[in-house]
Amino acid sequence: MSQAISPPRGLVVASGIWIVGAGFLTIGTRFPVQLTPSNVTPAVRLMLITCCAGLLVAWPLYRLSQPWQERAAARSLLDAVTLICLWQLLLWPVRLATTWSVESVVAIDLWMISCLASVAGIIAAATALQHPVARSAAIIFALLIAIGAPLPLALIGESSAMLNGIFPGALTTLIAMLEATSTVPQQAQWRELANGALINGMVGLIGFSGALIAGKFDLPTGTRFASGRRLR
Repeated sequence: MSQAISPPRGLVVASGIWIVGAGFLTIGTRFPVQLTPSNVTPAVRLMLITCCAGLLVAWPLYRLSQPWQERAAARSLLDAVTLICLWQLLLWPVRLATTWSVESVVAIDLWMISCLASVAGIIAAATALQHPVARSAAIIFALLIAIGAPLPLALIGESSAMLNGIFPGALTTLIAMLEATSTVPQQAQWRELANGALINGMVGLIGFSGALIAGKFDLPTGTRFASGRRLR
């Protein structure tokens, strides 16, 4: 009989340290004498981008570097729910210091939740497959979700308008959304958001489905792998 999954206390502590560090790096310790949206908004945007980089890059690197554990799908889902709750505590209070519209914050929130769902599915599938190659591939996929196709194509001197449109990158999309927070998203923007969220949701669903299927065919203990090392 499998044991109950313990809360991800280490993840919560690491996330808190990342948020505090992002705040110090972007906002600093010296606040203006008079806080106004014009002098707070740029720092808040940069802090949110830094935190999102932690959610989409640091989290999968952290989880995929750990030894194999049972119930990969449940653990990844618990991680995702924990991070989503922390994201709510970080995002929504921002409206108190800015002029961002409620619709813009909702759009940003939904986008990040869908991105976290896709990354959680990738982590669940990679950890359930119990092989270092799966973990390496998962790290690459997680990075592609975060940065999209434009940067890798630019590094090899190529460009594809179609791929750039389909896979712009979660952080690139987030930056564009943060630059238009003072206006209400139009119907076309909601449609693009829905399409991107649908793709992220499908990736997450496929990942969790693969983790559940892999969990039905657990390998013997001696054949499980973790970070390239066989567990004894």
